[in-house]
Amino acid sequence: MIRPAEENHGIKFRRIDLPGTQDIPALFKRVVDTSLATVLGVNGAIVSTIEHLMASFAGLGIDNAWWKWTTMKCPSWTEAPKSSPGPLPLPAS
Repeated sequence: MIRPAEENHGIKFRRIDLPGTQDIPALFKRVVDTSLATVLGVNGAIVSTIEHLMASFAGLGIDNAWWKWTTMKCPSWTEAPKSSPGPLPLPAS
């Protein structure tokens, strides 16, 4: 679930399936692997395959957002639910 975040928050992920998990900021210093996908991690909690999401955020000019999810891998479009809440809102100009 992607949610807007306050100004200067940045892009952050949170694994809600892991108790007590810290936020995982989308920063180069949090990259723990790039062999098959971009993997970010903090204290053993990881999120993987975030390239398309990050490219979408960049293309839409989104630089402050939360993504809370229940698995380590970002779902691909082929794995996404058949119904969607709709497009992401465009940032305010």
